[in-house]
Amino acid sequence: MTYRKTVTKVIYEAEGSYGNKDQMPENLGAAVEWLQEKLDSLPEDMREDAILEIEAERDYDCAVLKIKIEGRRPETDAEQMARLGAEARHRFGLAMTRELQERAAYEALRKKYGDKS
Repeated sequence: MTYRKTVTKVIYEAEGSYGNKDQMPENLGAAVEWLQEKLDSLPEDMREDAILEIEAERDYDCAVLKIKIEGRRPETDAEQMARLGAEARHRFGLAMTRELQERAAYEALRKKYGDKS
């Protein structure tokens, strides 16, 4: 069984104080409405597992918020096949690079010490 990765899409990420343009409102009702708008902007297949991260820090007389909203969903079969194909091509490329390096080292040693076969 092949591991199915999670596809993520960050739709909002900001740091600032309340009242900044497009920052989450301080009023609870307005904040809920703002969050719903952000959730609705996600593709439908990412809404169920969407996450909200909020960090608040006190900076003198105001709170500084760090907010991140991210949609998540399992990768599709097509995305999984594309990823596995890219990983296989990458591994093949590494193997070929390693083989070319080994051949170059072999040829350098052969030139230095001669062919003793």
